[in-house]
Amino acid sequence: MKIFEHYAELRRQHAEYEDTVRTLECDIASLQGRVDQLEELNKQLTEERDQFLERYYRLVTQFELMGGSFDRARAGITDSIGYLRGRPDKRDQHETPSLPPAEALTNGNGQLEQGFAKIAASLGGAHQSTD
Repeated sequence: MKIFEHYAELRRQHAEYEDTVRTLECDIASLQGRVDQLEELNKQLTEERDQFLERYYRLVTQFELMGGSFDRARAGITDSIGYLRGRPDKRDQHETPSLPPAEALTNGNGQLEQGFAKIAASLGGAHQSTD
């Protein structure tokens, strides 16, 4: 009988061993599934990181280009302000010659033609003096 009791004990231990092996195999399969998920997530994170870095570098480049444009525009504005501050007024540059006092221009006694002649002479003299 001892042999049968010993044999029954061995069969019970063997069944526990097989249950433990099945439990461990299930745990290993579950862990392998998690490892596969982690590898997939790592792959997605790497792709998203690369896309983010690409967009980031593109934005940095655009901001640098815009910054250069803004710097050039600011320098151009500063130059224009300096130019405008340093140049003489328009009135000083291009004064229009003053016309002779208005006379009564009538055609009755020839004053109309004389008036035109005087105006033309005064304008011609003013232009000659500025040249």
